[in-house]
Amino acid sequence: MTDPPPDLFAALEAALEPQYRLERELGRGGMGVVFRAIDHTLDRPVAVKVIHPELAAHPSIARRFLAEARTIARVRHPGIVAVHSAGTHEGLLYYVMDEVAGESLRQRLAREGRLPAAEVARIVGDLASALDAAGRAGVVHRDVKPENVLLEQETGRAMLADFGIARAMAVESNAPSTGQGVAVGTPSYMSPEQAAGEEIDGRSDLYALGVVAYEMLAGQPPFVGTNRVVVSRHIAERPVPIDRVRPDCPRPLAAAIMRALEKQPADRWQTGEDFRQALTAARSAPARGRRRLAAAGVAALAVAGAALGLVARQDGPPAGVNPRHSMLVLPFDNLRDDRAAEWMRSGSVSMLGLNLSQWNDLTVVDHERLHDLLAKHDLDPSEDIGLEMARRLAREAGAWTVVLGDFAQAGDSLHLVARVYDVATGQRVDVARVDDRPGDDVRPLFDRLAAKLLDLSGAPGEIPIGVARSTTQSLEAYRAYLTGVEQLNRWDLAGAERELTRAASIDTTFGLAYYKLALTRGWLVGTEDSI
Repeated sequence: MTDPPPDLFAALEAALEPQYRLERELGRGGMGVVFRAIDHTLDRPVAVKVIHPELAAHPSIARRFLAEARTIARVRHPGIVAVHSAGTHEGLLYYVMDEVAGESLRQRLAREGRLPAAEVARIVGDLASALDAAGRAGVVHRDVKPENVLLEQETGRAMLADFGIARAMAVESNAPSTGQGVAVGTPSYMSPEQAAGEEIDGRSDLYALGVVAYEMLAGQPPFVGTNRVVVSRHIAERPVPIDRVRPDCPRPLAAAIMRALEKQPADRWQTGEDFRQALTAARSAPARGRRRLAAAGVAALAVAGAALGLVARQDGPPAGVNPRHSMLVLPFDNLRDDRAAEWMRSGSVSMLGLNLSQWNDLTVVDHERLHDLLAKHDLDPSEDIGLEMARRLAREAGAWTVVLGDFAQAGDSLHLVARVYDVATGQRVDVARVDDRPGDDVRPLFDRLAAKLLDLSGAPGEIPIGVARSTTQSLEAYRAYLTGVEQLNRWDLAGAERELTRAASIDTTFGLAYYKLALTRGWLVGTEDSI
């Protein structure tokens, strides 16, 4: 993990003295950075979350951050990470919470792929109980996902962390939970009403928990693809029943999860306690079919083999997972440093990602996740990223194929090259090339390149591709959208709103621009209620 910026580290250290001694960075997310510190008074380790300094200038986000600390502090439950104190110092906003020794659910899923049904029932039961406590306190988390679930090392207990976009919802107040047209959260785990920018309550969190449970059993969420595709599918489509994906899943567990995933909130579990009680029966239910017995036998052999030192450490995808079905595309190199074409560096990630994710069997690391990975390792997307670092980034993202590419304009022709590597071995799998005259719009050339990458992954030939078809026919609107997304990733919220508004005004049918604009406005104006 890269060292935090010295100025942020020093400023936070000054804010925490003399009670706390700052040690090192533990991780970072959308709103802030988490550090490990020592509480001198009680002689114990703690975690300190500090808001990104560039966000502190936004009063609405500052209010949200303090509301977050106060919200979590008043919810006491063994399944929710406890907050001890919060404060401000020379423009910094921070709060101090328990340090949980262990790993995130995302880290475990990246390592194991799928979890045993009994383990899923236990973890989901812990989280349902935590959400029940939050719901009784009038709190909606809004971002339940594997990254925000911590698994305690000693007890195995699942704990809910980072109410980073939660807001106090006073039971006696009639204030709406979010503004109309404002969407806040992570698309793959959004309830239908949350994806549509409607008002939400605790049943939205239970839907998200159902998505997390589905992913633990199936190895991926019920809907995958670009944000646009995932959001529309959460709103309109029913997921494949989980017991078809995992035939060894006990019926009570499958039924509990599928009820949590009902489209209408009234048809779901109404409280976390209702969900937890349904899972209690699932934990004691017998497994179905011989596959479960076979799986248990394989697990026993694996344990025995590990005890004898016969099982080597796996440095590849979980058993049965096709490495070509998960892909990380890194920004293409601008070989001629052509300033007019520089937008294609990050645009390559967006254009290829939009096309590749049309195939549901292929998981593509999205632009936002890539941005977080690059920031975590202090990597500049405009600079060359070598193969070894690319493989490291792919592993952290849970992808087993990585694409490194470049582009160059020569006269009126554009040359695109995509080199495909196996993450586990580092060996080059293939090279895809497109050379042609793009005319006024380069996107069709990236469509053709994506088609070759899909063919390599084994996708059926009828997969519909085309960036313009799935976004906007206007290249100007699309470029404004890309600029807005980049500014949103850098937390230039005013700039993101301006560019995304421009993209939507150029093409009033550009749904993805409206969606990103709603997210941006959620950060800008989503916390106008009093604290």
